[in-house]
Amino acid sequence: MKIAFRKGFTLVEVVVASMVLVMVAVTCASLLLSTFTSFPKEKIRYQAAQEAASLKEELKNYVTEDRSTTAGAPGNPPSWHLPDDSSCANCWALAAGTHTVTNRLPLEMRQTYGATMSYFVKTTLYQGKEMRDVNVSINYTVP
Repeated sequence: MKIAFRKGFTLVEVVVASMVLVMVAVTCASLLLSTFTSFPKEKIRYQAAQEAASLKEELKNYVTEDRSTTAGAPGNPPSWHLPDDSSCANCWALAAGTHTVTNRLPLEMRQTYGATMSYFVKTTLYQGKEMRDVNVSINYTVP
C-alpha cells in the first residue's frame, strides 16, 4: 500500500496559527491606541513644565535688595513688576502672595486646555534676611 503525502495544513494547525496571529494583532492595536490617546496628555504636561521652568528662570532677574526704579531694572517700564502679572498693578514680582500670570501661557494652551498659571511667593527669615520661595502652579484640563 502506497501512502500519499498531501500538501497543506491540518485544521488544528490553521486554527492555532490564526489564534496566535489574532493575539499579536490585538496587542499591537492596543499599543497603538494607548500611544495615540496618551500623546495629547504628555504634550500639554511637557508644555506646562517648560512654561513653569521659563517663569522660574525669568523670576531670577527680579532678586534684588534695591527695588528702586532704575534704567536697568527688569519689567516694562522698568519697575521690578513682571509684565504679565495681572494680580497687581505695579507690585514687585517677588512680593509675598499669589501672582496670576496666565497671559504668559501660549494662546493654544489657554484656549484648548483652559490653562491658567500662577505662582506663590513665600517669605521666610534665614539668619536675619528674608528668603523667598517660589512655587509655580499650572492648571489645565485635557479634553
